[in-house]
Amino acid sequence: MAEPSCCCTQLNNACLSARQALSPFLKHKVLRRIIQTFGNGDGTGLQQTEDEARASLEVREFESWALNPRVQELLSNALALIESGSVSEKQLEHHLVSQLKASPSSEARAEFDAASRCTVVLGPDQLVSALNEHVS
Repeated sequence: MAEPSCCCTQLNNACLSARQALSPFLKHKVLRRIIQTFGNGDGTGLQQTEDEARASLEVREFESWALNPRVQELLSNALALIESGSVSEKQLEHHLVSQLKASPSSEARAEFDAASRCTVVLGPDQLVSALNEHVS
């Protein structure tokens, strides 16, 4: 069975069963983006300094998400909705993002706000000239 290509390194390095479990979902952009988030962990559970050990930890974390029965069920339900035409990929993505934005007290909301907020860092001279320009 030919597997769709994905830019996610953890997927490419994952075990065969994880790749096969995720293969049906990779043809839809919104589901592929969800799968890519499986590798967003920072690996803070263990203190490791070697790159190989960290990469191995990231792959194991990715595989645990990929093979989680609840995650598989949710991805399957989303796939069924998309393929039946009940919802478009754009509608599904909009709904997922709105869920992240909806609960101001959730940890996901805080992460979303931090990742989506544009922050500009200016040096003192740049800041002074910007303020002078604004004042005049």
